[in-house]
Amino acid sequence: MHEPMTPAHDLDDWTSPAMLADPYAIFRRIRATDPVHWNPQTHCWVLTRHADVAAAIHDRRLSSAPTGAPSFASPIPPEEMAHLGAVVPYLMMFMQGMDPPAHTRQRALVQKAFTPRTIDGLRPRVEQLVREALEPALATGEIELMSALAGPLPATIIMEMLGVPADGQHRVRSAAEAVAEFLTLVAPVPGQLTAIARRLADFANYITPLIASRRAAPQDDLLSALCAAEQDGERLGDPELIVLTTMLLFAGHETTSNLIGNGAWALASNPEQWALLRDDPTLVAPAVEEMLRHDTPVQLVPRWALEPLTIGEKPIAAGDRLLLNFAAANRDPALTPDPDRFDIRRSPNKHLAFGHGIHHCLGAALARIEAQTVFAALARSFHTLELDPARPPQRKPNVVLRGPASLHLRLR
Repeated sequence: MHEPMTPAHDLDDWTSPAMLADPYAIFRRIRATDPVHWNPQTHCWVLTRHADVAAAIHDRRLSSAPTGAPSFASPIPPEEMAHLGAVVPYLMMFMQGMDPPAHTRQRALVQKAFTPRTIDGLRPRVEQLVREALEPALATGEIELMSALAGPLPATIIMEMLGVPADGQHRVRSAAEAVAEFLTLVAPVPGQLTAIARRLADFANYITPLIASRRAAPQDDLLSALCAAEQDGERLGDPELIVLTTMLLFAGHETTSNLIGNGAWALASNPEQWALLRDDPTLVAPAVEEMLRHDTPVQLVPRWALEPLTIGEKPIAAGDRLLLNFAAANRDPALTPDPDRFDIRRSPNKHLAFGHGIHHCLGAALARIEAQTVFAALARSFHTLELDPARPPQRKPNVVLRGPASLHLRLR
């Protein structure tokens, strides 16, 4: 089939309508013509082949730790740049932005709360929340999935794990949205960095007294465990705890919300695949893996070159930033046949949606349980799942973290 040519500038413009609507067409063209691609707008190398991305994940010459303040496509006034000092720590003090030994220490402290036994023990609570969220749809035959289920479910679970009260949900959502907004900034508008810093500061002011109370009177929750945890005689200080708590809430909420939204959109757009799942709900596990591969929630992950190296015959200089394009890698024909087709029976399905190696997503098992529970419940409860033509779905204007802003479904 003839594919319309994408204008050359749209290959690099991450805010273009073409990129936001269908990044895969653009990634496909880059992978075919220039797989190790320099993007002048974001000042980084973009890796699009599965083999290159997989190798880069394990390459010790590449660092997860930012080497300095991010560069933007447009000049930033000094008063705006001053606010970067309040935001950059959220990239540098969380394990995804660390290398060993700092990464090893923080991950060892946190992963004690993410054991298979602990995560599996959350299953009844996840099932309860899904059942309650779908009850109105059984009566009305419709649901706006993002606000009714895909957003609240993972947010509630990670908040309950940490011990953040339910009345803090709007602050959690605001902080998560601020992190998501910062991660994809290309050309900030005046006041944008200031607003992001203000929202993160608001959450820091909210969580600081909770940290103090857990230090004084520990409870049976993750926040208390993090306050008390020691590794090689060291404990987490308040600044590190504030960043870690914010980023765990962001990671536990935003990515799983996008996974559920992207997966439901794919099923509604591919009725033959919905029929397969509806008629055989045991397909829910491979279906979720295909959702992760086909429309990857976290599309791009940064790395920085510690020394000069060559990737795909392109010379990478020390200090250069690279973006590992998980979305393009997961649709590489070298990984799987017919990669643009959504196929819930695809096997094997060796996607990179959760990363790999030491930075493999700590919450992957929890995200799988939440998504599998949602789609198993939909398959058991409804015969028809389709997009509402009167209210078409809307995408978030975010290339790095891809998901729907709204998704109206008709259910019968």
